[in-house]
Amino acid sequence: MVMAEQHVYDIWLQSVLSVKCPQVTEIAAYFGSAQHIYEADEMELKICGLFSRTEFRRIALRDLKPAESIYQRCLECGIDVLSFFDSAYPESLRNIPSPPLVLYIKGKMPDLDRMKLAMVGTRTPSLLGKQIAYEFGFQLTRNEALIISGGAEGIDTESHRGALLAGGSTICVLGCGINSPFPKAGQRLRQEVTKRGALISEYPPDAGATNYSYPDRNRLISGLSDAVMVVEAGPKSGSLITASYAALHRRPLFAVPGNIDNRNSFGTNGLIAMGAGLVYRYEMLLDWYNTNKRTADDLGQTFTYDIVNNFRAIDFTSPMPYVHGIGMLYPLQNKTAKPSKRQSDETDKKVTAQAKAPLTEADGESKEIGVHTAENVTDHKKISTEQLTETMKTVYDTISETPISVSEIITLVRMNASEVMSTLTELELSGLISLSSFGRYIRK
Repeated sequence: MVMAEQHVYDIWLQSVLSVKCPQVTEIAAYFGSAQHIYEADEMELKICGLFSRTEFRRIALRDLKPAESIYQRCLECGIDVLSFFDSAYPESLRNIPSPPLVLYIKGKMPDLDRMKLAMVGTRTPSLLGKQIAYEFGFQLTRNEALIISGGAEGIDTESHRGALLAGGSTICVLGCGINSPFPKAGQRLRQEVTKRGALISEYPPDAGATNYSYPDRNRLISGLSDAVMVVEAGPKSGSLITASYAALHRRPLFAVPGNIDNRNSFGTNGLIAMGAGLVYRYEMLLDWYNTNKRTADDLGQTFTYDIVNNFRAIDFTSPMPYVHGIGMLYPLQNKTAKPSKRQSDETDKKVTAQAKAPLTEADGESKEIGVHTAENVTDHKKISTEQLTETMKTVYDTISETPISVSEIITLVRMNASEVMSTLTELELSGLISLSSFGRYIRK
């Protein structure tokens, strides 16, 4: 038999064990190489007690062809292979539960001997959330930190953009193969990352995404990092999965506080209530790193993987006035409650129905549901955004599904207050925006 390249054996072993194998560390310590496992006799494989029946049957097939095909594909696409058995394998990943056996890398792996910060958050951030992610990514990179994120739309993308525009490198960890076109919106960003940083995946180049691949990749984002910062996160946000892995890996967890009426602040405010570090300036992270209190234990962060995971699992549509151990108050949502008898007025009934409507989610991120008052429930006929004047379009572009205050809009558009207020009234009458809770505006 022609001797296979060493990484072919590594890829073969990954197919035997599957991704996120819990016994990778023990197998590597016992056998020393994937090739040794390939060449081991049946007795040695049974004695070690490290393989399941299914894995034992896969090993017995001794089929290298699929692995050879994947390795050849890597060579064609300029993708490097790094295995758990290689000396260059990141030490921070070696020590996490279920470390990846094989990493596929496109670009140049940045220097990991410096501050490494994971920045994650919702795919549908507020304008302020985008600005924070970009600014932190930019300023921290200028201060020689390495930004690590997942390349998703929203907070991830802005974090990477900030790092790249600061002239630095960044790591983008994918939940699919590097050649996968998903998500389409991030293809240009991924191309930029490969020029000055690295795309990383534990999946073969052409592998597509699955229901489990993106949650699983979050353990790598945490594992590669010295700390994890959540910028914005709605109920059940995928970024809270990364936060739970940070708790499991004993990485310090930081969060940006937000307005209590902004659903994207549900996750971050909850993490802060648990004991995550509150951050509102990038210098605070530099100060933390320079104190050499690098672990969650050093900072007195005692919450666990289960605590964060249980917080993420809260059914936000059910009555949940208080959560023991977290100390957050939640709005009551009751799908079956009827309006009070005193609310006989038809308008009030509409308001109650809207306020008690079940919350909806899309792509794992909850969307903001406006709480309307009797003054703004009148349905107006929507006009096309193409019919807007330049002033109306400028103001409209600052408003999204996340509530934004008038003062924030004035700051963004740099117009006087009276002009902004009159424009908001026109947009509201046109049916394009509505007034949410706490006097903030959202798109309809």
